[in-house]
Amino acid sequence: MRAQGFVRPEDLADRPGGFYLGAFCVPEPGRGFGSLLLAELVESARISGGAYLWSVVFSDNTAALGFFSRFGFAPVGVRPNAEVPGGVLVELSRDF
Repeated sequence: MRAQGFVRPEDLADRPGGFYLGAFCVPEPGRGFGSLLLAELVESARISGGAYLWSVVFSDNTAALGFFSRFGFAPVGVRPNAEVPGGVLVELSRDF
């Protein structure tokens, strides 16, 4: 498995200029691959005209929440996780 992720134009709620960060996955945490990949995805969204980048993370995934926080992402909302009964997703956002 390789480090992977994508960004695509998609607004969060009624806020225009958003880019969604999806399928972000790093097979070997702690080796810097995630930091490099996220920096590239942030830059890609920014130069494509995005005003902010957003994503969702499982509420109990403290490692991912901490990782995104270090890159300037902050919680902006929560939503139910349709794939996990009773699960909660945290919406994270970072302005450019």
